Order: sequence, then C-alpha cells, then structure tokens
Amino acid sequence: MPLLMLLTLLALITIQSLDDPREPYQPVLRAAVIWGGLIVASTELLSLLKSVTFLSLSLFWTASLLSSIAWLAWDLLHGRRLPPFKKPSPGSPLDKVLLVLTILTTLGVLFVALKVPVQTYDSLSYHMSRVAHWAQNRSVGIYPTGIERQNEMGPFAEYTVLHLYVLQHGDQLANLVDWLAYLGCILAAAFIAGRLGAEGRGRLIAAVFAAGLPMAIAQASSTMTDIVVAFWTLCAIAEITSALAYRQVTWRHWLFLAGASGLAILTKSTAFAFVLPFLIWFGILSLRAQGLRRTAARALPFLAIVIAVNLFFWLRNELTFGTPLGSPQLLQLHANKIITPGVLVSNVVRNLSLNLGTPSEQINHFTLAVIAKLHKLAGMNVEDPRTTFNGAFSITNQIMMEDRTGNPIHLIFITIAAAFAFLNRKISTQVRGYTLAAISTYLLFSIGNTYQVFGSRLQIPFFLLAAPLVGMIVGLWRPWVSLATGCLLLLAGLPWLFSLQSRPILPVPGQTIPQSILSMSRDELYFTNVGGISAAQKGIVKRIQAAACTQIGLMLGGDDPEYLWWVLLGAPNQQLRVEWLVSGTPSAAAADLSFKPCAVICKSCAAELKTVSGLPLQFQSGDLSLYLNSSP
Repeated sequence: MPLLMLLTLLALITIQSLDDPREPYQPVLRAAVIWGGLIVASTELLSLLKSVTFLSLSLFWTASLLSSIAWLAWDLLHGRRLPPFKKPSPGSPLDKVLLVLTILTTLGVLFVALKVPVQTYDSLSYHMSRVAHWAQNRSVGIYPTGIERQNEMGPFAEYTVLHLYVLQHGDQLANLVDWLAYLGCILAAAFIAGRLGAEGRGRLIAAVFAAGLPMAIAQASSTMTDIVVAFWTLCAIAEITSALAYRQVTWRHWLFLAGASGLAILTKSTAFAFVLPFLIWFGILSLRAQGLRRTAARALPFLAIVIAVNLFFWLRNELTFGTPLGSPQLLQLHANKIITPGVLVSNVVRNLSLNLGTPSEQINHFTLAVIAKLHKLAGMNVEDPRTTFNGAFSITNQIMMEDRTGNPIHLIFITIAAAFAFLNRKISTQVRGYTLAAISTYLLFSIGNTYQVFGSRLQIPFFLLAAPLVGMIVGLWRPWVSLATGCLLLLAGLPWLFSLQSRPILPVPGQTIPQSILSMSRDELYFTNVGGISAAQKGIVKRIQAAACTQIGLMLGGDDPEYLWWVLLGAPNQQLRVEWLVSGTPSAAAADLSFKPCAVICKSCAAELKTVSGLPLQFQSGDLSLYLNSSP
C-alpha cells in the first residue's frame, strides 16, 4: 500500500510537467510540495476523527491517486501535452563518469536505508517512538510521555513515516523518507544552479556537491529530520530563483514558496533561520519590481498558507506547553540567552569548527586551543553556558555518525565559491544576492541557537543551500579543474556511504561496529547504537509474553531509547497497547485514566518500590525492573 503514496507523487510530477516544459526538475519539487500538503492535511483531519488507520489511509491515497489521474486526463483532453523527451547533452566522457558515480552513490545510500532499521539514538528516543504512539492512538494528538520532545518537536517528517508505518504494518520503509529528501536535494541543487546561470557542467557539480555531502549521506539512511528541513528549504529557494531567472513573479511562485516554507517550519523550527533571509531578499526584489500593493496582496496569502500548514501543531503546543514552538524549557535550552556581536562571532567560529575535526589529535587540540585563546583575548568564555548547550566545546576526530559528521572538504569549496562570487566582477548581481542570503542563514542560525557538539547535523540546510553556488562557480572554471573538483566532492562522501559507524558495509576496526550490515540481521541492527540487546531486556520481554500481557506501562528516563521496547514487544500489533505512566509533566493531563496495565517496565526505580499500579515486582536486573501480574 505505500506504493499508492509513491504513485500519487509520480502522477503529480507528471501533472506539473505539463506547466513548464523548459525545466525537468521544477515539476518534481512542486509535486513534492503538493504531496507534502496532502500528507499534512490527511494526517491532521484523520487525527481529529481518531482514524489514522490502514483502511483510512488506503482510501485516502487511493482517492488521491485517482484524482491525480483524472486531473491529468482532463488536462490532456483539453490540449495540454507532456513535454517531448529531450536527449541529454552528451558532455565529456568525464562528465558521464561523474554522473554515473553520482547515481551509484544515491543507489548505494538507498540500499543502506532499506537494509538497516531505525537505529539513531534520537530516532529511538523520540522520532520513531512518537510514530508508534500515533499509530496506536490513531491520532497525532498529545499523549502522556516522559520524553516531551515526542509531543513538542516539529512533526512533518514523522507524519510521512507514520503513513508508511501504518500502510506497511512496520518500519521497513521508515528511512525512505530521508532518502527521498536526499534525492530531492540533489535535484533541487541542480535546478537552482541552473537558475543562477550555471550550464550543464555547473549543474552537475551542484548535484555532485549535494550527493557527496558527508552529513547528507549519513542522514539519508536514517530518520533524522534535518535533511528534510533542507529539502523543503531548497524547494522554497527554487521558487525564488525561478522567479528571478524568468523576471516574472507569478501567483504560482508565491503559492509553492508558501507551501515549501510552511512544510520546512513544520519539520523543524530551525527552518526559520534558513528560509527567512531568502524571503527578505525575495520581498525586497518583489517590492522593487511590483510595488508595495501587489507585493502585500501576495504576501498576505503567503502568510496564511504558512500558518495553515502549521496551525494544528502550533495549537496543540500552545494548549499543552504554553508556546507554539514547544515548552519554554526547550526554547531556553536551545536559544542563546544573550545576543551580541561577540556572541555572533563566537558561535560562527565554533559552529564552523564542527567541520574541522581531523584524524590527528594534535591538530584537533591545536585548533581547540587557538579558538579558546581567541575567546579569552576577546574577554569571552569558549564554554559560556548562556551560549553553549550543556556547557561543552570540543573538536574531535571525524565521528562518522548522522549526528556528529562534519563536512570539511565541502566547507573549503563553499569558502572559495563565496569569495569568487564577491571578488569576480563578472559574477551577476543575482548570484551575489544569493551568496549573501546563504551566508546570512548561517549568521542567523548562529545568533539564534546555542552552540552544541551535535550541531553539525543542524547545519545541513546551509551546506545544501551552498551546493548551487559551488556548482555555478566551479562550472566556470577550466573543464579539467571543475571535473576534478566534482570527483573530489563525491569521493569525500564515500567513507560515509561504506563505513558509517553503526551501519557499515565495510567495517573499519576501531571506527565502526565490528560486523558489516551484510552479515547482521535486522533485529541485531536495531541495537547497534545502544551496545546490543541486554539480558535484562530479554528477560523482561520473555516474562511479559509468557503472561500473555498486552497492556504495557512505561516508566523510563527522559531520553531513553523507548522505541526499542516497541520493537521487542512486537509492534505494530492491534492487541498491544503501550502507555507512559507519568505525573507532573505537561502531557500528563492527556493520560487515559481507564488504562490499566498488566505489566510496567521501569528504569531506575527505587529498590524499595515493590508495587506499581497494583502490580508486584516480578523481575529486576541492573537498573531495569518489571512489575507484572502472575502468569494466567
């Protein structure tokens, strides 16, 4: 049944292809925006009826596919035609090699995404845990949990996973969402580069830059949400650069710009930093070209669409946590407490340093010492708790994980391309404007968010926004230089394709888990980031199953890998019900008082606690306890 979703997307791409035969990529991006809107609308409306079920979603996507086919047939009957197939320009043999290697890279990432289950710690803690709860509750409404991020964080990526999870009866396709975003970023980078004036080779380099970005490769086989933010951001920027290239701003540009911006913000609030500078740039250009009245007439519907996309999620957060973007504690944790020019410089330098880790401890220590010394000379603390998440600053070796990976080679070429754009008089004003807007996103991100050692994952939208710029600039260089650059950019990402720390195709002693994913079962791969399944977990699950208990209560820590319990207990299963037992938290008010567990799994419960919810302590090992009725 997930095939219905993908067929609907293909039908929408075909429909959008009727509108502009000049560009093969923009129909893909616009169809994706419509598809994303369908996911949001269906999820929110079905949730109101508590009907996010296999039957309801199957009917919805069947209706969407039939409607799309009818729409396409209507257009074709009324004289519109599909654009004629254009044979790709031949290019040089090296161009073809680079293109083939890029395709093979994306397919290799797809293989890993489908082979390996969800295993990133954040995914186990809240990304997939919230999906399991939603599927069980048949709704994305607030539910009681001890991990409040499951309720308050932007949900779009997980909405898409939810559809696949329910329709597939499992998480086999959960990583496909990020891979589709990765593929979309590659196409969007090539499209935007073309709108900036890049020729065929420049567009190819932009695609190669995106395909070979280490963090993009790492996230594309996971359920992290930052690459999804990057994709929607690029969809928004594609509309802006398209309007500028054709010197015509139409209602369609505003419509798809609004949809993509709304979806980016719904995915993660960090999207504000990466979208806002480009919106300001676009607004200024629109004012100059169309005047205040016409710009305002289109800006108001733009705002209405962005709000509509996020409205239900914001309302739930407002009613539960007091703010649309989540709890005040969450905002205070991630937002800088002070905003000064010094903080901006400090955070920019420290954020850039996340991409400067090397295999040499001496070099890393030297870089850290230099940055710390510069802070001291400026009268600043390199670990100022007001601007530092958890008060830690470090520079380490390249950790090949989707939450710690840096992009050193790509950062070098971004710096070169940006300098070239400003110093070369032949570069157009449009390209310089794009460069300034892209740099502004990094500055805005740095001034708004605290530095954190895991922050490189949050920067992926900036790096992918820079891909079209690098492609456009490098495409102007001598052919052999630009092709060599493309090969270097692609090769820079291959270690992350073959040897990711927790899911390597080719294991590296001391850097990855010992075994290849080719020789490990799916069940084993779930646990690679938590040290494997423990005897205590096996003992608890065995006792629950022996007691034929299907109503499970959870009392875990605030950042525990909850989803692994869903996996061990056999979810999804209509007979299984898993609920948190919490009190004093914002979401506790959503608890179902009729829920009576027959087993409670507790982490770090006090030794003297002998009963929970009337259930006696049956098993204890380490910090895990099981409260369970006697076997029937």
